[in-house]
Amino acid sequence: MEETRTRFKDFLNNCDLKNKDIAIVLSFGIQKISDLKNGKQRITPEIALLLEDKFNVNPVWLIFGRGEMYNIKMDLGVDDTNKTICNNNSSLNDEEFLIARNEIVKKLEMENEILKDLLTRK
Repeated sequence: MEETRTRFKDFLNNCDLKNKDIAIVLSFGIQKISDLKNGKQRITPEIALLLEDKFNVNPVWLIFGRGEMYNIKMDLGVDDTNKTICNNNSSLNDEEFLIARNEIVKKLEMENEILKDLLTRK
């Protein structure tokens, strides 16, 4: 729980918004943000998913510390995914491009399965 709280604070420092602004976006009271920061309230999978929806925070990173702070949007279309790969790896041939694209899709599917599993463990 301490590590999750630390990662939540890292996100707050990184996003450059005031607690009040974050509370408004999440429809929380300011006190709830404070309680999450100081460990008085636990960051649940539901809160992690809300942070993903509103701020693109990677919930797997937030809860488990795996991956990057921000994730690739789950709703990327084929064209957007392709542009991301092209922009980051302009020297890929067709086969390497397809492999990279499939790896991104697999990663997104795995993270989605982890989140579903977390939500059903209640």
